[in-house]
Amino acid sequence: TDGDGNSVQERFRRDCAAAGRFHDLTGASNEAAAAAVNAARPHVLLDVNGYTGEGVRSQRSIILALTPARIQVNFLAWVASSGADFIQYLVSDPVASPPELRSYYSERLLLFPHSYFPSDLRNSAGGSLLHGVA
Repeated sequence: TDGDGNSVQERFRRDCAAAGRFHDLTGASNEAAAAAVNAARPHVLLDVNGYTGEGVRSQRSIILALTPARIQVNFLAWVASSGADFIQYLVSDPVASPPELRSYYSERLLLFPHSYFPSDLRNSAGGSLLHGVA
């Protein structure tokens, strides 16, 4: 994060802290993070990292493998199937995850009708990039 309060991470941190539900697990081991998530008893855990990171220790998907939440969802992390039996749902769209290929996914597909990727073009640097978008 750039520390200016405008990055997605900073906005997320601020909004969750205002609700009293932000827990920074950046420095926690995968096991400690999974235990903290389990203790918080979330209804749903969203994975927004997927199989990213340098090396196995950086891949926080290991936390999900420890199943700290009953319902675990891949959202924005990995648009393809994870192949993991511990992730129940994948948020996608019909272009990225064609419904006729459902049988190839280990997750149940939750398909947004147009795009799985949220965007707010009005909040772009310098204003809207598209003419006519107010």
